[in-house]
Parts: sequence; structure tokens; C-alpha cells
Amino acid sequence: MPNIPVDEAQIVALFVESVLYGVFLVTFGMTIRVLLFNRADSSIIRSGRQYYFFLAVAFAFLVVATFDEAMVLRHVLDAFVYYKGPGGPIGEFLIISYWVNVMKTVDYCIMTSIGDAVLIYRCFIVWGKNWFIMVGLGILWVAFLVVAVIDWYIEFTMHSSALLSASNLRPFVHAVQSITLCINVIATSLIVYKIYQVQKNNASISIHGGSSSSGLKRAMRIIVESGALYTASVIVFFGVYLASSNAQYVAADAVSVMLWGARLMLIIVSRSNKLL
Repeated sequence: MPNIPVDEAQIVALFVESVLYGVFLVTFGMTIRVLLFNRADSSIIRSGRQYYFFLAVAFAFLVVATFDEAMVLRHVLDAFVYYKGPGGPIGEFLIISYWVNVMKTVDYCIMTSIGDAVLIYRCFIVWGKNWFIMVGLGILWVAFLVVAVIDWYIEFTMHSSALLSASNLRPFVHAVQSITLCINVIATSLIVYKIYQVQKNNASISIHGGSSSSGLKRAMRIIVESGALYTASVIVFFGVYLASSNAQYVAADAVSVMLWGARLMLIIVSRSNKLL
């Protein structure tokens, strides 16, 4: 299949992220409702340190997701309306060090780091505050930040016409995606395994454990689905990126929103089940 032009890819990316941003807003509304109100009485507002923490995380997702959507729109407007330089819209999209390009990368990495930190924290709590798990996943998280900062610096200082798949960026993009994928798979698997153990124990010792068991199974399913959704989107991005296809811009924007939605679903499940 012939590679699509970068200007077409950016327009498609704007459309895809706009649609997924709408889905994200619905998920955000569900998250706020779960965090603030009791299920039995929607008029009762919850309070507590953990609720405030997850509220701050949810609103951080909202702010960064909105900023990312605004950056995509700004970039398209710059290319097709404001830019009058050589090469037309494609020439503008090839200015890799343009601040909008760099800020989109920074925005993605910051929100990925926050999302992965939330996932690691949930895994830490589910496993009874096991510091071995925290340290192991924390090393991967720090490595992600280090590689991300190097990627930002290279992108900001290139000052040449290039795409995201430029040769000097490829190793760091590969590393960023590989590390966050590892964190997602390992932490999600550990959370699901621990819930499975608790569900199995409850089913064997509790006569009235039916509803609890059903709730834990539902929690496991949602966690697995959200993790699988994000994992699949990263794999798709890897595929188009390795193929040096401009569809990477569409996939990258989709991965961002998939991550935010997956982490919000984790918060919903966490606060809806007393186990978490």
C-alpha cells in the first residue's frame, strides 16, 4: 500500500482524536460520578484523601487531553491557513522542531508517565503495599522519563525537515513505547492475578460470596479489556512506525486517548470495588 501524504495523515489524525476525545469525555464524566457520589444515594458527596488524589488525576487527564486536542487543531490550522513558507502544508508538517510538534510529544510523555504511575500505584496497593513490586515497576517508570527527556531534547534541537520516524529519533521512540507497554502488561497482569486469587478465596470460604465473586469477575474483565485496548493500540502504532508510514500520526493520537481512557476505567473499577 502506498504511503499516505503527511498532510492527509494529520487531517485524519485530527478527526480520529476528536472522535475519541468525545468518548474520553463520557468516560471522564463516569469517573467523576463514581469518585464523588455514592452509588445508593447520588446526593451524598464522598470525601477523603484517596478521593481527592484520584480526582486530581482525573482532572489532570482532562486538562492534558484537551491541550493535546488543541495542539492537533492548531497544527492543522498553521499548516493549511497561516503557513506561507516553502513546501505548503507538507513543508510545515516537516518542521520537526516546531513548538507544536515538540509540545505534542511532551504532552504525550507526561500523560503516559502519570497514567503509568497510577497503574503502578494501584498494583502496589492491590498487592498489600509490596515494595518489591513498587521498586521493580518504578525502575521502568524512571527509565521511561529519562528516555522521554532525551527524545524531547533531540526533537527540539533538530532544526531540520524530518518526520517523527527520523533515524535519530527512532531508537528513543521505540524505547518509550516498549517501556510503557511493559509497564502496562506487567502491572495489569499482576492486578488481575491478585483479584483472581481473592475471588477464588472468597468463593471457597464464603457461603454468600456469589455477588462479591461476580463483582470481582466483572472488575477483572474490565481491567483486562482496558489493558488489552491500550496494548493493541501501541502494537498498531509500532507496526506503522516500523513501516515508516505516515499513518503513525493517526496511530499516535489514537494511542494517547486510548491510554487516558484505559486509566480512567482503572480508576472507576478501583473505586467501585472495595478490594481496590
